[in-house]
Order: sequence, then C-alpha cells, then structure tokens
Amino acid sequence: RNISTNPMVSPCDGIIAARGHVDMCDGGFLENLEPKLNKAENSSSKLPILKVKQYRCSISTLLGYENIEEFFGRHFIEEKKQQKKCLYYCVLRLPIGSYHHFHAPSNIQVMQRKHIPGYLHPTSPKLNPAAVCTNERLILSGKWNQGFFALAAIGGLGRGSIRLSIEPEIETNLVGQSVGKITEHPYRYTTSGYDTSYLPPKLLQKGEDLGHFRFGSCVVLVFEGEEGLRWSQENGQRVAMGEALVAAAIDGEE
Repeated sequence: RNISTNPMVSPCDGIIAARGHVDMCDGGFLENLEPKLNKAENSSSKLPILKVKQYRCSISTLLGYENIEEFFGRHFIEEKKQQKKCLYYCVLRLPIGSYHHFHAPSNIQVMQRKHIPGYLHPTSPKLNPAAVCTNERLILSGKWNQGFFALAAIGGLGRGSIRLSIEPEIETNLVGQSVGKITEHPYRYTTSGYDTSYLPPKLLQKGEDLGHFRFGSCVVLVFEGEEGLRWSQENGQRVAMGEALVAAAIDGEE
C-alpha cells in the first residue's frame, strides 16, 4: 500500500460517515451526529460532543468514561483553548467485502487499551447513528505529534469479533462479557469496561497493522490538532488505507 506523507491518514479502507471537530464549548459532543437523547443525557454535565447523522454523543461516552475530566483532567478544555488546539474526529465505515484490517493513521504512542462490551447493532449511520457510542468496542488511546489520539474499533451486527495485532490475546464478543458483570478475564474490569495500560507505551509507525475485524464494521478516530485544520476528504467519500485525511500540513510535516 502507498502511505501518504500527510500527518494523518485513513487507518482502513472505508467510507467517511462523518468528520468534524469535537465541540468543546458545547460540552464536548461530536459535531454532526444528533438524534433523540433522553433527558438524563440532555441534562448531563458539559462533556465534549461528537455528532454523527443527527446523533449527539459525548466523547467521554465513546471512550468509556463517566465524564471528560476523569480522562483528560479538569483543566484540559481551557488549556487547549489557550494553546489554540482542537479535538477532531472521523468516523469510517467498512463496507461488507472491504479490507478488514485497521492500521496506525500516524506515528503514535499507544498508552491504553479499553474494551467496552455492548450491543452489536448495525453500524450504518442511516439505520443506527448511535452505534459508535453503544456498540461493543475496543479503544486504543495515547499520543501523536499534536497531542491526544484515540482509535475506536466498533463492533457491528454479525461482526462483533475484533482482534488486536498488538495484544492478540484479547477476545471480544464473548458470552459473559457484559457491563456490570465481573467475569474471569486476563485483564482488569471496570464499571465501564475492561482496560489495561501499556507500560512502556507501544510505539507504532504510520501504516503499521493495529488489528482487524472478522467481518467489517467501523472505526472512529479522535485526535488533537491545531485550530483551522482542513480535511482532504468529504463525508460519503470512499477512502483507502493510507490515503490522506488532513489536507494541511501540521508542524512542518508534508
């Protein structure tokens, strides 16, 4: 595969279902996702938000935390405003029959893996835009050259099996792996999933294999970047693994 020299590339072959910035001022929701939230979600504390096809989802829900302060720290949002940094996201759907592996979209340090058991509903934005925040998922988080980085591999209908190249013993879509029920597993259970920290962090080069789905699904990227970042792809556009997602160079990269 040809890997673009741009700083952030597509981690997989897929279709861009949604992309934009995380609205830190409006509580951190993914911009562009928005259906009907229950009253508890609507009145929840201010969390960064991600929007996919009329569904409004907080980044903390996607990443499996009670609130954004638990993950980033209390002063994260204000610090990023002062540094003129933003959080961006991109949802890529892997159609049936496509290449099912996902790769490092940049040079990254993976510091944590979290497994969140959940539903296995269809991941099509038209059928179920909430899937990115309710389905079973594996989340890798850490850093890249602009700051925070996370990749969430989302399970789907008939495709709950996700495997990681960097941690092959992990198994998903198993009976008994349900939130709220402690079972015997070789990794730690928390109220929002199973997680582990990588010490030292796992260093991966752009394009290096991260894992694969047994039968397609979708991948969500969340990453920090400078204000004014320009996308090189439009919603609904098909992209290949290694193709540039970001149009502008960051920190002198080309």
